[in-house]
Amino acid sequence: MRPFSAIPTISLRTFSDDSDYERLCDLWLACRQSFGWEGAITADDLKNQSQWKQHFDPYRQQYLVFDEGHLIGSCAHNWSDMGGNLAVFHVDGMLLPQYWQTDLPEAMLNLMEERSREMAAGLPEEKQCFLSSWLPQKGEAVLDFYLAHGYQKTRYFIEMVRPTSLPLAAYPLPQGVEIRPVDEEHLRQIFEAENEATHDHWGHIEYGDEQYLAWLDDRRCQPHIWKVAWEGKEICGMVRSYVDELENQTEQRLRGYTEFISVRRPWRRKGLAKALLAESIRMFRDMGMQETALGVDTENPSSAQALYHNMGYTENRDKTYLVVTKPLVRQS
Repeated sequence: MRPFSAIPTISLRTFSDDSDYERLCDLWLACRQSFGWEGAITADDLKNQSQWKQHFDPYRQQYLVFDEGHLIGSCAHNWSDMGGNLAVFHVDGMLLPQYWQTDLPEAMLNLMEERSREMAAGLPEEKQCFLSSWLPQKGEAVLDFYLAHGYQKTRYFIEMVRPTSLPLAAYPLPQGVEIRPVDEEHLRQIFEAENEATHDHWGHIEYGDEQYLAWLDDRRCQPHIWKVAWEGKEICGMVRSYVDELENQTEQRLRGYTEFISVRRPWRRKGLAKALLAESIRMFRDMGMQETALGVDTENPSSAQALYHNMGYTENRDKTYLVVTKPLVRQS
């Protein structure tokens, strides 16, 4: 494998300042089709995403790749403590399609893996370490590249869509449970309740104060249209609905997302998720949205996919994402 220094005209640098988010946004748009990405993104979205990452400093772990001074790619690495003896090292990148037949993809991946090994060297020996990346299935060339370098398909996530015009049965709330408007004073409690309720979700990461601030800053944080269920002073579950106006404009559609669905253990198997989803669907119908959508782990242990089927959602096979992983071999 040739290092960057052996590839003529190519240079790279680490993240400089917030103006780089604008550059990365333009690069994302240029790479959108080849990677199979959909929707829309802004520089603020990219900044918010970086704040969600654990053990990540963009000024040390985000690289911009240039060809004769023109930005052509970027790559980044960080790691997450998954609890117990598991650590996952995330390697991400994007590159203009005309460079995929060069040595650059391998040089970028090698850099990310090497930096991950350096970070893993500081972890206890008993930690099992894996490399991981999140990829759209539509980006076949990118997916094939990872598979050719030892990564394996580990998990599938798929989008499901439901027209708001479909009939919707009555889904009553469990006795003693009610949906209340969200007040600002409840936001931290909602964040903590969601964090707790998703503990048994695959890939769950324990979030703290830094992620809470990113949660508040996310443009998908729209508390005025959330459906949060309470029993007394306890939060039972929620659907943190949102509308992505920019995506709707880009894709020329009227869609509301019935997303971030969670129910705390004491209130599971009581029909609460269905009741919250139904309330969210009705709300979007009344708002003039033509469809609702959500994402689901196809191996969700609570059979979430079947639940959504029962409520009229169907899979959008064109929007399937994969998590690919491979063991990280520690430095000796």
